[in-house]
Amino acid sequence: MPLPRLALPFIYAAVMLLLPTLYLLHRSHGQDVGDTLDMLGSLRDSSAFGSLRHPSQLADLAGSPMHGLEAQHASVKGPVIMPKLGNATVKAELGRAAWKVLHTMGQRFPDKPTTDEKEAFKAFLWLFSRLYPCGECAQHFHELLVQYPPQTASKSVVSIYLCSMHNKVNESLDKPLFDCSKLEGLYDCGCGDDKHERESEAKDAVTGAPLVHG
Repeated sequence: MPLPRLALPFIYAAVMLLLPTLYLLHRSHGQDVGDTLDMLGSLRDSSAFGSLRHPSQLADLAGSPMHGLEAQHASVKGPVIMPKLGNATVKAELGRAAWKVLHTMGQRFPDKPTTDEKEAFKAFLWLFSRLYPCGECAQHFHELLVQYPPQTASKSVVSIYLCSMHNKVNESLDKPLFDCSKLEGLYDCGCGDDKHERESEAKDAVTGAPLVHG
């Protein structure tokens, strides 16, 4: 039965430590250790030790060659998962709901996003193109992402990017195109409520008294 690969480096190290003892025995008793040394050479050059000659190669013991960020990247940008959706009514309802979510997300995206927030948005869109319940719709969106990668510089950039992607889809379906400058009026993101709340909570920096807006 072959030895476990993790045990081989320790066995090899132990044998190396025995070499001085073997050498002393040879000097003091005249014993021939040539066969022993030949055996060690064969063991070192065997396929088992061949892949472990350098400590950095121990990473191969982890199993699959794809780990960490590399595996995550492949998962995010993988092929479409969902099957074709034949029900036209469900397909249309799904489309309206999906664009509502995407446009609301774009209008509520940070004005000055961090690197992490930018990467999260990109990953979401790629995963969205894999998992969208309409397989043929997902495939088309995936192809658009490849042709027009996500833009994430700011809230306005994200919002206009999503509007442009929506127009690309509408164009392929012979539907009217959106005026991206008026998108906020078409999809209420609740952003006006946020602005009113921020204004109502605003206080004078010196006195701490609520500010009055005239």
